[in-house]
Amino acid sequence: QCFHSFFIYEREIPMKYGKWVNQIVSQQLADGSWGQLHSMSQGNPLTTEKAIRRLWELGLTADDTPIQLVLDYLHQVLARKIVPPDSSEKVLNWDYFEEMICATWIRRFQPRDEAALTIACFWAEIITTAFYSGTYDSAAHEEPYRSKIPFFSNVAL
Repeated sequence: QCFHSFFIYEREIPMKYGKWVNQIVSQQLADGSWGQLHSMSQGNPLTTEKAIRRLWELGLTADDTPIQLVLDYLHQVLARKIVPPDSSEKVLNWDYFEEMICATWIRRFQPRDEAALTIACFWAEIITTAFYSGTYDSAAHEEPYRSKIPFFSNVAL
């Protein structure tokens, strides 16, 4: 298990309810999202990722209904039960990037969530290899990508 080596986010809670929270929550969809997960390709200035970040900063926790709804949504994305409406962006493997986004936000609210932790450990292994010498080593970074992430094997990084 690698969870002990990950930072568990702590913060002061400035305001949990009010005008800004209400404005964001009023745009939440029935599925728990705010439409687009990450990209703004369809013109909506408030993506699910931006909404979560703002609600986090405004002090909402996993005990709050809007966060419970979006965490359920993110878990469904990880389980491939829901496909976000985002267009694939120009990354080498959009599915892995999407998983990383979901896991990152799940862990903000539920640091020991098993599904998110598995993904965090996966990425930690790749990043740790890249910085093993004490500084970033692109060659050391490339090998784990090529061996662990589909599609990377045939693409120049």
